[in-house]
Amino acid sequence: MFKSNAFYENERFLSLSEKNKIFEDIVFENCDFSGCDFCETKFVNCKFTDCLFKESNLSLCSFTGSRFVGENSFYNSKLLGVLWIEAHWSDFISKSPLQFYDGCKLDNSSFFGLTLVELVLEDCSAIYVDFRESHLESAVFKNTNFSGSLFQKTNLASAHFEGAKGYSIDITDNNIDGATFSRFDALGLLEPLNINLVD
Repeated sequence: MFKSNAFYENERFLSLSEKNKIFEDIVFENCDFSGCDFCETKFVNCKFTDCLFKESNLSLCSFTGSRFVGENSFYNSKLLGVLWIEAHWSDFISKSPLQFYDGCKLDNSSFFGLTLVELVLEDCSAIYVDFRESHLESAVFKNTNFSGSLFQKTNLASAHFEGAKGYSIDITDNNIDGATFSRFDALGLLEPLNINLVD
C-alpha cells in the first residue's frame, strides 16, 4: 500500500490490513488511520506528524529511527509489546507527541529512559510496561491500569493518577512531587515501604 520515500498528507486510511510489512522513509502528515491492522509491521525512519489512529492494531510494531512530531493521538487501539525506545526522539521536544485514550492497550511495552513531558495514557491498559528512568512530568495517567509496570528513578512530578490502579511506585526512588492520586488508590505508594496498615 505505502511506497518508500513517499509523502502522505491529509489522507484517510480505512480498514487497511498491512501486517508484518516493512515501510521505510515515509512521511505521514495529518493522516487518519481507522480500523487498520499493522501488527508486526516495521516503520523504519518514517515520520508521523499530527496523525490520528482509531481502533487500529499496532501490536509488536517497530518504529526504528522513526519520529513523532506534534500531537499523534491513539483511540481504542492495540499497541501491545511496542518498544517506543526504538524511535528517534529529539532532545528538543517540549511536550510528548503521543496521547493514548479510550481503551488503548499498551501492555508489555517500553518507554525506558524517554523524556515525554505531558504524556497521556487516559482510560488505558498499561500492564507490565517499563517506565524506568523516564521523564514524565505532568503526565496524565487517569483511570489507567498499571499492574506490574516498572517505575524506577522515574520523574512523575505533577503527574495525574486520578482513578489509576495497580501501580506500585517506590516514593523513595521516584520523583512524585506535586503528583495527584486518588485517596484510596494512593495506598499503593506505601506498598514498597514494607509497612503494615491497620484500620
